[in-house]
Amino acid sequence: MNKLVFISGVTAIKDSSRELSAMLNGMGFKASPVSGSYKGVAEKSFMVELEHDWQLPQLKTIAKTFNQESILAVYNDHGVLWNTKGNNTREYVGKMTVMKSIKDLDNYSIIDGQVFTMVKKGK
Repeated sequence: MNKLVFISGVTAIKDSSRELSAMLNGMGFKASPVSGSYKGVAEKSFMVELEHDWQLPQLKTIAKTFNQESILAVYNDHGVLWNTKGNNTREYVGKMTVMKSIKDLDNYSIIDGQVFTMVKKGK
């Protein structure tokens, strides 16, 4: 199983990226730093490669520890946003798509110099 999860250690109050990186690495996850934006706010995130479905709940717990609202899980290029607060809901957010620029994008990640965002059909 090959799945990517995007998780951030940055909140409006504190940048805990170093602590998050250490925790992810200490738990054996393959985590690569990426930059991007969530809801129009620039943030540092980590792209985590999962090998097994049972690893996703671990990342949800880590996200809660770092006071994150959600994590983005990408399965076969399709994204599901998992709410990590409250009722643990999920929402399909579209297909992972390469964009030419960040102009007019509220949510994106920059991976190896390319801009990626989620695009729903019909948009």
